[in-house]
Amino acid sequence: MRMYKTTTEFNCGIDLHARCMYACVVDRDGNVLVHKNIKGNDFEYFLKLVEPYRHDLTVCCECTFNWYWLADACEDAGVEFVLAHALYLRAIHELDRQIERLERLIMASAKKNHWRDLHVLLSVPGIGKVLAMTILFEIGDIARFPRHQDLASYARLVRGTVASAGKIEGMRGAKMGNGYLKWAFKEAVLVAKRAHPEIRAMYQRLERKHDKATANAILAHRLARAIYYMLSNGMTFSMDLFSKRLRKAA
Repeated sequence: MRMYKTTTEFNCGIDLHARCMYACVVDRDGNVLVHKNIKGNDFEYFLKLVEPYRHDLTVCCECTFNWYWLADACEDAGVEFVLAHALYLRAIHELDRQIERLERLIMASAKKNHWRDLHVLLSVPGIGKVLAMTILFEIGDIARFPRHQDLASYARLVRGTVASAGKIEGMRGAKMGNGYLKWAFKEAVLVAKRAHPEIRAMYQRLERKHDKATANAILAHRLARAIYYMLSNGMTFSMDLFSKRLRKAA
């Protein structure tokens, strides 16, 4: 997904309809400055509403059937205009819903160490609150996994084998386990290698030896192993947990 990074101090989102438009102006801190339903799509009235912010304003609108006139009007008025992809907006809206759901689960949960576990997961380099909460609630009680290999298997980070008479006949079980957890671990690896130089260097070595997909899969498996011990022992992230030095430390 390509994300637009605004550079202006104020940003205006417009929900454009045939006979009206809802305009919302926020500053960089997310404070709502204007929130108004403009009947008749009166653009001149819109310009009066946003006049205090026009000197550094970006207007964004979803790619609907009638966006073109708004883009032309903004260009004529000297206001920066950005067209948003409709499917991307739907994905962002769904992500917001998932965040709200996870936060409600945390608040409603009776397990007292959820906040401690969340703090532990947030120590992973670059990991965000959404990924941390997703991993936390998809894992559940870490005690139900006797070994870190069991967690990796449940998270679809390793594939099962079919054996007969001591010989491996093939692979099976690619869709067994928790697909959401697999996604969360792989996404967490992507942000971790951007945020941590040592993890990024480890990825580059693995990529030269294998390929991008295999390198990311190996790092996701190592992250699952590290998080297993982090949650089991209440430890924060360290490279000893993430790298092969874990065996010496354990």
